[in-house]
Amino acid sequence: MALKIEEPSQVDPELMQVLAPPRRRRIVSVLEDIDALSTESLAASVLADEATAAATIVTDDRRRRMHSSLVHADLPALDDAGVLEYDRSSGWVAARSGPAARSARRIVSATDDDDRATLEALAHERRQALLACVVSKGPCDLERAARRVAARERDCEAAAVPSDAADDVATSLHHVHLPKLGAADLLHYDPEEKVVVSVDDLPSAVTALLSPAGTESA
Repeated sequence: MALKIEEPSQVDPELMQVLAPPRRRRIVSVLEDIDALSTESLAASVLADEATAAATIVTDDRRRRMHSSLVHADLPALDDAGVLEYDRSSGWVAARSGPAARSARRIVSATDDDDRATLEALAHERRQALLACVVSKGPCDLERAARRVAARERDCEAAAVPSDAADDVATSLHHVHLPKLGAADLLHYDPEEKVVVSVDDLPSAVTALLSPAGTESA
């Protein structure tokens, strides 16, 4: 079965970056079942999940470190991204229901703890567009990949992309985006031959997040 990816993902790349750490996705998951919690209760729930997954013992020191991580790093980041509401003065955390919160739940449902590298690799619109192009259209050289990506970004035909614009995209793909996707095993790229090839089996998270209809074809 081959994955169909006709358009880049509608999931905000910046939100993928925010939710790349597994702990933040655990926070979203906990708040799906409980609308509001104190930071202490939330820390206890998330720590219990992590301890169960890692088969470790929950200690007072780990509780303190978990709570500190949540209030100083994870909750402010999720609040700023619109995923949840964090009241620093009262120490309460509440679920939200807006677009960012819905997208966050979609990301959480499609991923697991091992998908951090995948989310970080997809946390850029250009990388999403590149992956979509290669998966849907097949292997190609760097020049053709750059022109296709530039065409998506400009919403025009590939032939209408100015040469200097295509060159700029090719440079960024070669030095930044293709190495990132390659490190996450989402694409194969030969920097000597400058040929881009899709991998045989994309992670299920990519299938769920980048296929708008969630469809597959033979």
